[in-house]
Amino acid sequence: MSRRSRALFGALALAASSVACGGGGASGASGHAVAAQPAQHAMPDFEGDATDGEASTHFWSHGGSPGSEALVLVNGGPGLGHESMDPLQNALASPAWQVVTYDQRGIGRSTAPGTAAFTPDEYVADLETLRRRLGKERLHLLGHSFGGMVALLYLDRHPDRVASLILVDPGVANLDAMQQGGEAIGRHIAELQRQGLVPDPIPKASCRERTLAVMPAYFADPRFPLPAALQRRSCDASGRSAVLQAFMNATYTSGVGEATLPALLLFGAADPLRPASHAAAAALAHARLTQVELPACGHLGWFECPQPFYGAVHRFLDGVAR
Repeated sequence: MSRRSRALFGALALAASSVACGGGGASGASGHAVAAQPAQHAMPDFEGDATDGEASTHFWSHGGSPGSEALVLVNGGPGLGHESMDPLQNALASPAWQVVTYDQRGIGRSTAPGTAAFTPDEYVADLETLRRRLGKERLHLLGHSFGGMVALLYLDRHPDRVASLILVDPGVANLDAMQQGGEAIGRHIAELQRQGLVPDPIPKASCRERTLAVMPAYFADPRFPLPAALQRRSCDASGRSAVLQAFMNATYTSGVGEATLPALLLFGAADPLRPASHAAAAALAHARLTQVELPACGHLGWFECPQPFYGAVHRFLDGVAR
């Protein structure tokens, strides 16, 4: 892999699974306002495994009722656990919506044979296995960053199985757009190093240390406080550069290009990786697409600017619910 591609992988992987906050209901010690979420009544909670051959995908489900819609949250990465989706799951689950998170293959509590250099088709197959395990004819998908790449490829391969799509600062199978974003985040990290806001050199001892070191680059405000809950996130970068490269080189067929489903694209106005968001919008040429730019927001909209983020998501979900 070229030096340019390795730098791009570092940019995307470090951004991907962002902040695992405990629910997003109160202001943090920093004084940054966090949107108040509706009071949660007792709703079904369970976890389990979706197994296909030697691959087992562990998932967590919250909310729902008989006949409710299922929204699956696909976190960023590759090589990062589901924990960044916890606040979204807590905020979006309701009796009308069963909201599901899962660990992608080879990370956290999900297992798979072979090395960490898994293929895009394997990620898609895991999501299809999860759909069958949940017993749903169609899924609503929300994908963040690398998770957007997984969601788009699943839509391409299984267009009849996706009821609606939400993309949050997504990656996309467009090499030029991804390289533009990778170069932009690289320049931004270098500038923050000059300002003393990102360490120079970046620590190399562990995947988690590297991720935490550059997190300021993924907020519009690089001094935005990182919650202690980040410590809970699973992180394993082994082999994941090949995974990201394979997704970047994937080809969409008619499943994406001819999709007419309702879709929502949210992207931060200050996200250096936003060229990929624009390319994703172009790929969904026939979708009923709503685009929302989040002012003064970076790559982590549900955490950095929760009020406009959740407002847009709730309006979208209300519109697609049966």
